[in-house]
Amino acid sequence: MRFLPIALIALAIGCSGDAPTSADNGTNATGPDAATPATTTAPPAGPFTVGWSEYPSWSAFWAMHKAGTLDGDEGELGTFEKQYNVDIVLVEGTYDDCIAKYSSGQLDIVALTNLDTLATGVRSVAFLPTSTSFGGDQAWTSTKITDLAQLKGKKVHGLAGSVSEYMFRRNVEIAGLNQADFIWVGETPEAVTQAIMGHNESFGAGVVWNPYGIAIRKERADMHPLVTSRAIGGEIVDMLVMSEASAAKPGAAAAQGALTAAFYDFNDRLQGPQRDELLVAAGEKFGASSVEDMNIAVVETKFYGSSAEGLAVWNGAQLRETMPRMVQFVMAGGVVTTEPVVAYGAAPTGIPDTQAYLRFDASAMEAL
Repeated sequence: MRFLPIALIALAIGCSGDAPTSADNGTNATGPDAATPATTTAPPAGPFTVGWSEYPSWSAFWAMHKAGTLDGDEGELGTFEKQYNVDIVLVEGTYDDCIAKYSSGQLDIVALTNLDTLATGVRSVAFLPTSTSFGGDQAWTSTKITDLAQLKGKKVHGLAGSVSEYMFRRNVEIAGLNQADFIWVGETPEAVTQAIMGHNESFGAGVVWNPYGIAIRKERADMHPLVTSRAIGGEIVDMLVMSEASAAKPGAAAAQGALTAAFYDFNDRLQGPQRDELLVAAGEKFGASSVEDMNIAVVETKFYGSSAEGLAVWNGAQLRETMPRMVQFVMAGGVVTTEPVVAYGAAPTGIPDTQAYLRFDASAMEAL
């Protein structure tokens, strides 16, 4: 899990059902066309709470709030909330706080990775992939270490049972090395970064993500990222998920549609003259101090900036190859004790009521 107590620094539900009637104007829609914009003067649906933390493609929602395309305050509507007639409330918090609130039912929607959603114990629907870590998760070592094999028998510090550990161990696997030869020591990214900045050479490697990595790169020219998530680009997916309980609420599809449309609008704007302004706005919450820092961040965190790109992820072979591996990872590490189910499209059937699942649904992207 990213588990982000950082000072430095969400789901298209394809439930069966009829298309919305003129009476409900799409605010209680559950069919494949449910995410299309509402055309009603009725009161907006919601509010739907969205938990987000400081991360490049999630800090984008703060930039949207500042630009007025989404208004994160309850009772106030941004451009896309008006278009879909739904009230979106942005709830900022640390990553672990977002996980805790979502797991306890305090959030309708949350920004999490595919790996960490498996650990929530919540029946969840992923409706929008926002990005993939493409070098944004990094194992930092002395420049004298140039090969993973040199870390055998040394301590590797990072968050246990997390994206950090998953990334590192996947690189070990790809290199054909023995996992038992590497000693993983659970530590927060703050502690790892402080040790690196303080020239603590007592460990072989420290695994962090941006903006910690950006800060290390600036201060420690004698260190480098030995391995990164670039080797497994597309496996770690940052996304918006909604609980199935919230998906049953009136206006759920409209909430998904508004968030999806607003995110793609943000990405469209990044291609134009507003790019620097938007990056600076996102950087306020990401902990990046300049446009240059954010330009690094958006390279090492590859955005899925269009419905075509998002649909390619949801419908692609890589996701179906990755998810069983992630389920195995969270089970082997004791992150969960009951194996979560992974499904694509409709909710899984024939499982115990208490069993959690994560399903990937493309309806909101398909509706655009």
